[in-house]
Amino acid sequence: MKEMYQLTATEVMNHFDSSAQGLTSTQAEERRHTSGWNELTSAKSKPLWKLFLEQFQDFLVIILMIAAVISGLLGDTESAAVILIVITLNAILGTIQTRQAERSLNSLKNLSAPKASVLRNGTVVQLPARELVPGDIVLLEAGDVVPADGRIIECAGLKIDESTLTGESLSSDKIIDAISEQAALGDRRNMVFSGSFITSGRGEIVITDIGMHTEVGKIANLLHNTSAKRTPLQTSLDSFGKKLSIAILIFCGILFGISVLRGESVGNAFLFAVALAVAAIPEALSSIVTIVLSFGTQKMAKEHAIIRKLQAVEGLGSISVICSDKTGTLTLNKMTVEHYYVNGETSPAKDVTSSNLANKLLYFASVLCNDAKIENQSTNFTTPEKQWDSNNKDNKNNSKQITSTDLGNFATSAGNNKNTSSAGIGDPTEIALLQMEHQMHIPISEIQVKYPRIDELPFDSERKMMSTLHTFFQTEHTSDSKEKQLLIVKGAVDVLLQRTDAVWAENGVVPLNMEEQNRIQLQNQKYSEQGLRVLAFAYREVSDITELTFDHEYHLTFLGLIAMMDPPRPESKEAVTTCIKAGIRPVMITGDHILTASAIAKRIGILTPDTKACEGAALDTMSDKELQELVPEISVYARVSPEHKIRIVRAWQTRGHIVAMTGDGVNDAPALKQADIGVAMGGTGTEVAKDAADMVLTNDNFSTIVSAVKNGRNLYQNILHAIEFLLSGNMGAILTVLTASITGLPVPFAPVHLLFINLLTDSLPAIALGLEPHTDDVMKEHPRTATSSILTRSFLKKTGLEGLVIGIVTICSFLTGLQQGNAVLASTCAFGTLCLARLFHGFNCKSEKPVLFTEKMFHNKWLLAAFGLGAALITSVLMFPGLQALFKVQALTMPQLGMVYLYAFLSLPIIQFCKWIKSRGEE
Repeated sequence: MKEMYQLTATEVMNHFDSSAQGLTSTQAEERRHTSGWNELTSAKSKPLWKLFLEQFQDFLVIILMIAAVISGLLGDTESAAVILIVITLNAILGTIQTRQAERSLNSLKNLSAPKASVLRNGTVVQLPARELVPGDIVLLEAGDVVPADGRIIECAGLKIDESTLTGESLSSDKIIDAISEQAALGDRRNMVFSGSFITSGRGEIVITDIGMHTEVGKIANLLHNTSAKRTPLQTSLDSFGKKLSIAILIFCGILFGISVLRGESVGNAFLFAVALAVAAIPEALSSIVTIVLSFGTQKMAKEHAIIRKLQAVEGLGSISVICSDKTGTLTLNKMTVEHYYVNGETSPAKDVTSSNLANKLLYFASVLCNDAKIENQSTNFTTPEKQWDSNNKDNKNNSKQITSTDLGNFATSAGNNKNTSSAGIGDPTEIALLQMEHQMHIPISEIQVKYPRIDELPFDSERKMMSTLHTFFQTEHTSDSKEKQLLIVKGAVDVLLQRTDAVWAENGVVPLNMEEQNRIQLQNQKYSEQGLRVLAFAYREVSDITELTFDHEYHLTFLGLIAMMDPPRPESKEAVTTCIKAGIRPVMITGDHILTASAIAKRIGILTPDTKACEGAALDTMSDKELQELVPEISVYARVSPEHKIRIVRAWQTRGHIVAMTGDGVNDAPALKQADIGVAMGGTGTEVAKDAADMVLTNDNFSTIVSAVKNGRNLYQNILHAIEFLLSGNMGAILTVLTASITGLPVPFAPVHLLFINLLTDSLPAIALGLEPHTDDVMKEHPRTATSSILTRSFLKKTGLEGLVIGIVTICSFLTGLQQGNAVLASTCAFGTLCLARLFHGFNCKSEKPVLFTEKMFHNKWLLAAFGLGAALITSVLMFPGLQALFKVQALTMPQLGMVYLYAFLSLPIIQFCKWIKSRGEE
């Protein structure tokens, strides 16, 4: 069976049993029962209970659950309770965060749901797009979003932006005729596709496919079967948890053997070993990481980045390659006039002013031969006829050359009103031409009223031209004036030059000779090499034409060229520079022409003399291995397909890089899924792209990605500080217990002491460290590798030294208490010192460098609060009789409490001094 684009409009109408009056309500309802709703269906969300249970799959959590069961069986209910409370809290937080991320995405989906103008029962009605069925007749005009796939049955200058599906930034010119041969998606010019945008013209379509059967839906189906990738933090924490748990279990096994050899009963020795394992394993780690990342998502949401997957917050900090789309991400996604060329001179758009007659005339032509509309156009001027007469009343140098008299005089005296609105409807290039109004200070409406359009020949891709016919009044030497006609033509430079006989000059019209023609073509070539899109303008004075024909588009007078482009966002260059300094390789991947892509990439610093640009066609000739070898040399990929994007991402990943991929179109979705971090555009992005992504940008801005990378790096650094705090503090406790066990001293801690430490002196400061204020210094470092481990040699040395210091001051306090009293006093002193030393140690973990005498010491309000609360609680336990019995401690005298505080405080300057020595050695 033939495809719909291979059938005539009549054949398609017959196929769907549709008429020019549209479907009836009864027909539409019957078809909906078989076709369903016109909407994309996401993969079914997991039930809450399943999300909750998935939070217990971590190896460290499994070990802790086993320890909790054993503790409970052996009668140590306090330890069992604290373990179960902490891991359950972590599971609840993880479940809530996952659900909230899904709701954020759904809210974005709702914002993008369009409506449609549909013929039902012979009447045009506005209906939600989801109610469309195959066979419906839908009316389209500039500014509409195509609600479903359809075959065009009527078309008048219809242009559609299909970049979400094809990646092509320029609008596609549509036709009605059938296409007999097989055609790729982007060449099916008689079809429209769901999610594309009408830039100009109007048309009617018959709906051929809806929902998951559209081209957008087909790609969505493929994505549902793709598994998500784990982030570097998930991989690191899994590895960290397994290694740490195994090490602690081995250590506790050794300690169990020592206790049995010393004559302890097997039951007591086993209970002590389990209690020590509970104290040593940082069971709050998962909760702390979840809480820190949750705060990170809130911060990033305020900075225009919605995180769909919690772990992606940290994953952003590991990125070493950012593959970015061009249009709308690195650029403004708005065509802008860059240069005028008229009268043999080129002028940057910013230098074009109303004092230059040549530029004014070119501006007039670009306004008149234009189908776009600017909202809230200025109309602040007197009656057009009166102003025109007033402007020309005293003119003494009239001639019959329209451009040097009437048009020139009108331009000279036109108003100076600025257009305050930049919003427009129509083709982006035509909107750009009109937006020169604020530069020229001549109201568009004033020009259009004076030169009313009476006929037009719309642009089509075969002629590569557009013509409009206007009336105007030509003033003679006498007081009389007569109506004349002006034909304005715009189009491709080579096409217009073939139809041109003369060239406008400030001193009058001159014949077009070969020298002048070569000069125009050379200027056009220079613009093209800069990646600019060039339109040529010409005119012809005619008379007594009632209807324009193609024969009128000859014997033209060349007026000038206007060069345009979608310019880079102002912040893109700085963002790219920041990336490069941070060791991140920015790569542009676009469906645009290689010249345009390269020009933008050079402006913002992506394309350098050491790298090159490559077209998608060249990738087809490369094997995957060849591409892997070449990717470091290529910074720009142009004219690429979805398959090319996936291959590029995989090539970088094979080389060991963490890759972020940005995109907004359906064609980007597979690569977003393949990337380590997929980044979708919230404003222009399709639902499929958002579903495939880990992060959604609400402002579609590349610089937001760089900001997110900085946040991710800071969060990872803060998580490392929290892990450093937990491990070094736990090591201090282990060393204290081990020393007491080996030397035959009493057990320094009761189980309830471990409960207190785990709940208060572990969790609160660790969370506070995770909320440490962010710094720009992280962007001066290179990203860590995908395989890097948390337990590096330097990290273990650092935590070991800090744990040794905490252990030594705790043991000293324990021995002092034992000397001054009994085992209960010694245990009380050790418990108080360990708690307070860990609270002081929170300030040590703020930075790799010493902070004791700097402002940074006190700039984390969360850590100050955690310290104050922890110190108040431990002091209350040590001083108030009601709490002393509960926590199995002995009342301390004020000198004894002062001694506990002194020992605890000593750990701070000692560790700070060690950091100072290390930092001096690194300078």
